[in-house]
Amino acid sequence: MIMKAEHSPSTTSSSDSPPNASSRPPLAILLVNDDEDGLFLLKLDLQRVFPEATLVTAKNGQHALDALSQTQFHAVVTDNRMPQMSGMTLVKKIREKNPTIPIVMATCSDEARDEAFQVGVNYFTSDNRLGKIARDLRSQLEALIR
Repeated sequence: MIMKAEHSPSTTSSSDSPPNASSRPPLAILLVNDDEDGLFLLKLDLQRVFPEATLVTAKNGQHALDALSQTQFHAVVTDNRMPQMSGMTLVKKIREKNPTIPIVMATCSDEARDEAFQVGVNYFTSDNRLGKIARDLRSQLEALIR
């Protein structure tokens, strides 16, 4: 189930092609997950919906922060349960430096939903079916680009 933060823009677009794609720089999306299989499947899923995007992976929160300090990303998709730094801590650290970047938390448990919104997540999902996260992220990004 995907949950949208109340302050997030909404959209009614269901198109698989972005508006004005030729007038925008390619999207850069950071994917954070300590589970290699989960990261691989998420990347494949996002490549189908965002064929023009640069998808960068990080296996933990510190690697994600390092990547964010070197590259300007359009969105972050993160797991919550990771060793060394949880997704919640990662989101807090991202929000200290970038309060506007869209952040999706994709995790297997619905328990952390309320806390995720409190720390600054735009979307929360415990429904990790292939295609669902990518389509919802595309809708969010299209709404922000318009």
